[in-house]
Amino acid sequence: MFAVARFTTASISPWSESELCEHARRALELLAGRPGYLGGRFGVATDQDFDRASGSTPNSVYALVTEWENVGSYRRALSGFEIKMEVVPLLSRALDEPGGFEEIALTADSD
Repeated sequence: MFAVARFTTASISPWSESELCEHARRALELLAGRPGYLGGRFGVATDQDFDRASGSTPNSVYALVTEWENVGSYRRALSGFEIKMEVVPLLSRALDEPGGFEEIALTADSD
């Protein structure tokens, strides 16, 4: 299964975008140590409007994506003390939308 948490510049307030990135990096480090963790990534949307006047995107969209052996591994990972203290505050700023997904289709490895 995989989990997706999306964030916008507005949803992370009062954090700055650089603070969001630091929290996401730390979250990935902590989650990587939990049983059942298969991988994760954090990124910013590439198809956003760029405000030439300010030199930035007015409402950037970010995604934290993690992959797990199964739903149980994901849920148990979120129950650890350090996760509750450092990762849950980040996830509480995610957009209010479904975040857990069960894979139903995969592509073959290109190797």
